[in-house]
Amino acid sequence: MKRVSWGKAENPPLKSFRATVMDSNTFIRNCEAHSLEELAPYQGQYVAWSEDGTTILGHAHELRDLYKEMNSKGITDYVTDWVFAPDEISFGGAEL
Repeated sequence: MKRVSWGKAENPPLKSFRATVMDSNTFIRNCEAHSLEELAPYQGQYVAWSEDGTTILGHAHELRDLYKEMNSKGITDYVTDWVFAPDEISFGGAEL
């Protein structure tokens, strides 16, 4: 019987979680600091924010297209969001 330990190429472990934790308070504060004028080009689209909320890394009208864009750029750490158009209203996840 062949013994195989975790972490060797023959038997890789499950994907591990990252060792760092995102600071959600900083993220929210930085996202809210962006003006409506800055966000205007992204209205009605999904965006990928940097983890600190200072930069929009990509955008697309469909979420799957945003994921494809992030994969093609090799970016793995980001936060997805929707930028509402001025005439859209959010009910906190409830759809009427």
